[in-house]
Amino acid sequence: MSLALRLLATVAAILALAIAPRCSRAADRDWSDGQLVLAGAAIVLHSLDWAQTRHIARTNEPGYVGSQFVEKAPGTRAFIGETPSTRGVDTYMLATGAAFLLAANYFPEERNAILGFWAATRLAVVIRNDQLGLRVSKAF
Repeated sequence: MSLALRLLATVAAILALAIAPRCSRAADRDWSDGQLVLAGAAIVLHSLDWAQTRHIARTNEPGYVGSQFVEKAPGTRAFIGETPSTRGVDTYMLATGAAFLLAANYFPEERNAILGFWAATRLAVVIRNDQLGLRVSKAF
């Protein structure tokens, strides 16, 4: 496991410990129908981004659009590397998706903002990825 992935796992563990005390208080806060729809949209968009990012990992040739994408996304590159593996992409996308859902669940007062931010950023990323030529087909 790369240093960046170990760092991501460590941060996720720290966040889990930090929000654990809120679990009992948040457990009685039900999600509204609108929040469930927004979460569903965010999950679908996250899954599309995941598939597009796996496209990068499956076709890691020099000069390929995926290498151009990785150069344009320094935050993602820090975690998945210059030439990402599908395992690294899967770990990163699973961790980030879980982090958003956990944050939305355990911070009910900020749930709409968290889900809205997640859905909006994933929509922008999916559109940009598509413009770069990253595809979803045969991703998984």
